Amino acid sequence: MKKKHVLSFILAVLLMLSIIPANDVRAAGLIIPLEDGSSYTQYCFHSRQTMTVSCRYATTNVTVQGKPSWVTCVRDTTTFKVTVSQNSTGANRYGDVVFRDGTKVYRLRIYQSDASKELTVTFNANGGTVTKRTINTAAGWKYGSLPIPTRKGYDFLGWYTECSGGIKITANTTITKNYNHVLYAHWRKK
Repeated sequence: MKKKHVLSFILAVLLMLSIIPANDVRAAGLIIPLEDGSSYTQYCFHSRQTMTVSCRYATTNVTVQGKPSWVTCVRDTTTFKVTVSQNSTGANRYGDVVFRDGTKVYRLRIYQSDASKELTVTFNANGGTVTKRTINTAAGWKYGSLPIPTRKGYDFLGWYTECSGGIKITANTTITKNYNHVLYAHWRKK
């Protein structure tokens, strides 16, 4: 691998680890690096949001091949400003923005909630400590990245719907509750 590509790869990994968790970006204004042939998912709340999309290794000939009617794309040299309009449809919606550069295809899937579907999940460490106490999300979405709590002398078993017992929740679990709710840490003594 060429030195330039290795450095680009390392930078991309660092960006993903620090500000762009895979399939769980819930904030606007981020720079989203798309790789050729890749698909990336962006979760947006109901309000109008703008993000910057950069198609890596693309030439200046990148065009928008397709997009939902509620998304606008404006070219800014080698990037695109992608704006998602406010969702007042009464339902969650999703669509793909497809960028093309010759034979290279870049795909950005956008999921946008309706205001009535938005909720807050609170994390109860159940005797431990957790740095991220809440997430704002929406019914119908996946939970995405979940915080990892700590408790001296215990192993963390996961997040559950009840303080004792309940259903185990993972990053890939779809949120079926349409109201604010609490997830509880479960522990096993070492």
